[in-house]
Amino acid sequence: MMRVIRTILGDISPEELGAFNYHEHAFQRTPLLLNEDLDDYEKSLQEFTDLKNSGFNGYLESTPIGLGRNPELVAQLAKDTNLKIVHTTGFHKLAHYSNQPELMELDLNQKIDLIVSEINQGFHSSTHKAGVVKVGIGESELSEFEKTSLKAAAYANLETDVAIMVHLDKKSDAHVVLDFFESQGVNLARVLLAHADSKTEIKELKSLLKRGAYLGLDRAARLNEIQEIENLKLFAELVNVGFSKQLLFGGDLARRSRYLSYGGRPGLKFLGEKFIPKMISVTSESVLEQMLKKNPINWLAFTPREIHV
Repeated sequence: MMRVIRTILGDISPEELGAFNYHEHAFQRTPLLLNEDLDDYEKSLQEFTDLKNSGFNGYLESTPIGLGRNPELVAQLAKDTNLKIVHTTGFHKLAHYSNQPELMELDLNQKIDLIVSEINQGFHSSTHKAGVVKVGIGESELSEFEKTSLKAAAYANLETDVAIMVHLDKKSDAHVVLDFFESQGVNLARVLLAHADSKTEIKELKSLLKRGAYLGLDRAARLNEIQEIENLKLFAELVNVGFSKQLLFGGDLARRSRYLSYGGRPGLKFLGEKFIPKMISVTSESVLEQMLKKNPINWLAFTPREIHV
């Protein structure tokens, strides 16, 4: 069977993906972000139409289980914008679920059942399926909830071959996550560490890249002028030392106060219209081609092997 990329509207060949934003949210709700809900279809449609018009052909809908996700509306969004949208399954860090005890109480087997079902059978028994497993950790020692989420993500990867995305807080120990996945037999080339550019120590980032993982760069829309200069320098240095094939780009604006359509700023079109040209200026168009088109394919594409648990 050939490798595919599993979008919300069905499996596609890798060559169909095009320029890909690895991290955004069309719909989201969490007690950690009060008054920042993304819950209006027409406004999200306008925002993601802007993303499409700014040069992106697809994106990863990174809202996992229990955070106000809406796969049916994401499927409609894909139809209305013609974006190639991959949707996540999986669980974020524990703090997001303080108002959902029914999810906090799920055991390992229940998490595995739910995640694998959403990959193989679809969300809520629909035909729309997940194409990535997301898991999140905080800055303190891993909670039991987070440990079982990591184990479930590893199981799903080994059984279905879908890629894993890991949310990291600024001071999270990413090596602990990679050590765990390695101990479970996960190929670290199937793992992406999100928010890597919130960590500004080049030595730390190089040590993660040397282990084979992908790094997700997604702080562009959250930077002031001085931080932006440093962020671009960090990106250029990672490229210059030979890691251009392990970097992905996204925005993770993730709040109504950052979406123009909801009355915020800078809006998703900022990424393609304003920031991508700056990235090209410190590297090259071929590097951005690698980062936006080739790397997402290499991370996302898998050979389906359905199982039933």
